[in-house]
Amino acid sequence: MSLFNDDVLKDINLRPNDEEVIKDVSARERMVDENVKELLPSFKLYSLVKAHTKMAAHSPGESYLVEDKRRLSNEVVNVAKVLGVGLALIEAEKHDVEFLESKNS
Repeated sequence: MSLFNDDVLKDINLRPNDEEVIKDVSARERMVDENVKELLPSFKLYSLVKAHTKMAAHSPGESYLVEDKRRLSNEVVNVAKVLGVGLALIEAEKHDVEFLESKNS
């Protein structure tokens, strides 16, 4: 306290405010590749940071982790199971999406 005054004992709110969260979510929506948007037109798509996969897709009643079919790993499959979401496996070259095990309602 002698170095930093009484301010060192005050509570600090580390939670982002609503405006920051909305700005971040909007930025993540804009980061999604246009090819993926074409493959999943009925979903809101979000770019993920520091996650086992780089994208998530959501529509009313359904949520998926999105992964390139060639890069699918057991880790991504296990994370989807733990979260209770499905997997949307994309093959951009073939313009194809395979949906696996969406359990949300």
